Amino acid sequence: MLFNATDDGVAIGSIHARKKVKTKLQFPSWKAILSDVLTHARLQHPDDFDARITDCRSIVDELNVLREVILSRNIELLFSHIPQYSSTYNTDCNLEEVLTRFKSMPVRPNEFYAVFDLQTGQYREMDSKLDTLLGFKPEEFDVPALMLKDSFTHIFHPRDHYHMLRWACLAQTMVAARIFRWSSMEDQFRIRFRVRTQKSNIASYRAHEYITLEKLCFLFNEETSAGCKPAMHIDKWLIYDRSEFEHVRPSWISTLDRQGNLNAILFLLNAAIINFPVQYLVYLHERSMADRNKVIAAKLQENILKNTGIEAPMEEQAVADCFAKTIRPRMEQTINSWEFRKSDDLCSLESDAQAVQAAKSLGLLPIPEKVLKVIYSGVVEL
Repeated sequence: MLFNATDDGVAIGSIHARKKVKTKLQFPSWKAILSDVLTHARLQHPDDFDARITDCRSIVDELNVLREVILSRNIELLFSHIPQYSSTYNTDCNLEEVLTRFKSMPVRPNEFYAVFDLQTGQYREMDSKLDTLLGFKPEEFDVPALMLKDSFTHIFHPRDHYHMLRWACLAQTMVAARIFRWSSMEDQFRIRFRVRTQKSNIASYRAHEYITLEKLCFLFNEETSAGCKPAMHIDKWLIYDRSEFEHVRPSWISTLDRQGNLNAILFLLNAAIINFPVQYLVYLHERSMADRNKVIAAKLQENILKNTGIEAPMEEQAVADCFAKTIRPRMEQTINSWEFRKSDDLCSLESDAQAVQAAKSLGLLPIPEKVLKVIYSGVVEL
């Protein structure tokens, strides 16, 4: 049995009738997967999508530019990088009506609200309960405090800072791109992260060092038009204990079918910008489901055969070697790069389980079921 995994494909060999046969498999690119997922989703739910055909090449090109900007660590350049808005927005309400309904909703004891003006990049209104619930003044909970990289002024947990920046940029790209139809207050963008509490005037929060916040963003626009930037987003903030956190991993909340498509596309935009090799991520996905390499090999073989008809026999040792020699080092490099770790704080992955956790912290696992099916269906034999 021969096995050799590369960025271009996976070579698998077996002996049949005393003759060595090599099968080389190639997995689809993130761009091809994005195109296929969009095509299938649009056919099933056309009303959720923009009527104009989406050019996946332009989306991926935008992500390539965004990747370079983010990895430059130039926050000022990142904030000045605004994608071209071409989506269609619909509305049937005005701001005062929305705010009245929003403020009259039942309020949980750990909740406050805010209104963020996307045109000016500043909070237009902040709930007066911010001080009571979180122990911050409005000027201590503004964009510079949340986003700037100075370790004293910003309040993000250091491990969450660049993840939050990446997800914010991807959400903006997704809303700007001509993919979905958007309606005011229809969808919620939910994200959970940690903030440091050294500046809080609440002693118990300072003692915890950081707490967990969850933000629910509702897009709002006062006019129906195509190619315009949303006017603002209206947010519900929820406060949790720091134990109520695992990873910075956002999600969309909407109607059932739309929600699945929104989250699949969000996953793919993140995967495309990080650009971790597709086949290695599939291996990690299967590793997250099983501990034994023999089981992983059998599952990979089964899924490839079921979705493509290709017989690709794999051995336990070949899978183990791929993890140890290729996947773990590649994931280690990826996590260190995207978390902007310094030389004295580099992540070292000593096990496959640690590599799985690193992929989860990047939002690369788990792979949504509809995306995983497209990946396996796109495998070809060379």
